[in-house]
Parts: sequence; structure tokens; C-alpha cells
Amino acid sequence: YLRTVTYEEKLENVHYIDMSEFTDGFVKVKRIFGEGSMKELLTNDAIDPSMKMKALVSLSDNIQKRDITLIKGALSSRNDEIRLYSFAIIDNLERNINNRIHQKMQLFRKSKKGVQEAKLAKELALLYWEVVYFELADEELKLFIAREVDRYASKALMCTPEDNDLHFLLGRCCLLTGEYKRA
Repeated sequence: YLRTVTYEEKLENVHYIDMSEFTDGFVKVKRIFGEGSMKELLTNDAIDPSMKMKALVSLSDNIQKRDITLIKGALSSRNDEIRLYSFAIIDNLERNINNRIHQKMQLFRKSKKGVQEAKLAKELALLYWEVVYFELADEELKLFIAREVDRYASKALMCTPEDNDLHFLLGRCCLLTGEYKRA
């Protein structure tokens, strides 16, 4: 537009450009989701439910830990669709992790001692940790899961004692269970 705009006279002073010509040419851009607005969108009952649904859909595309907290907050919405969709997102995530645990568990039981077993044990420890990390378990179940993380991470470390990721995971698990010296 700037290349094709023509003025009646040549401008000598270019320190000031008359922007009045541009007011009709540019579309006003308004962000739907700004910083910190997701929590407000999902918890404020005055906000249009379609906006809440858009927010939930955007959160469900690539779920992170902070997203789960926001989605759980939407479980208390007065709108049935919002509540059900929030529950479906959390249920889907939990079901996905549990299915992967089940598949790896079957492979682990059939595996022979050694590198393959250690690899599967590490994968199982990480999958169990996802349940804790995403806060998908209550306090009692969280302790059981932490013991499973400990068990499988320890098995994997027998074969690969130099695996820093497993040491870090075990440390986090020990912090969760209150074993501070071991952590």
C-alpha cells in the first residue's frame, strides 16, 4: 500500500506521515487469549461458553501440566458442556497413559533380563511418573504410583547405572515420598 499510495504534492517533510489514510485500510487485530486470560476465561461465569470451549480446545491440543490445572478448574463450571468436555480431556489423557502403561507392562513381562528389560523398565517408570506429574491421582494412589516409579527406575538403573535421567526421576520420586536423604 505504501508503494502505491499517491500524494497530490511531493512531501518535503517526511518526519510526519499523515496516518488518516490508513484508518480504513487496516483490520483491527484483537487477541482472544492474552497473558493470564485462560484462567479468567475458564472460571468466569459471565464469559460466553463458546469462548470457554475455544479455550479448552486450545489447551487440549498439546497438554502441559499448567493446562491440567486450568482444565480441572473448568470442571466446576455451571455449563454442562464445559464440565463434560473438561472431564473428557482429563479422562482421555489418563486413559492414554494407562493404555501405554498396560502395553509396556505386557512387553516388560515377556522381556528377557538385560538391556531390553532396562529400557522397558525406564519407560514404565516415566509413564507412571506422568500420572503423578499431571496430577491424575489422589494422594493415596500417588504414593502407590511413586513406589512403582521407584521400583521400575531402580530395575533400569541396575543395567544402566549412568543414566542421569533415571537418577533425577528417582530423586523427584523420593522427594514426593518424603525420603529426603535418599533424594
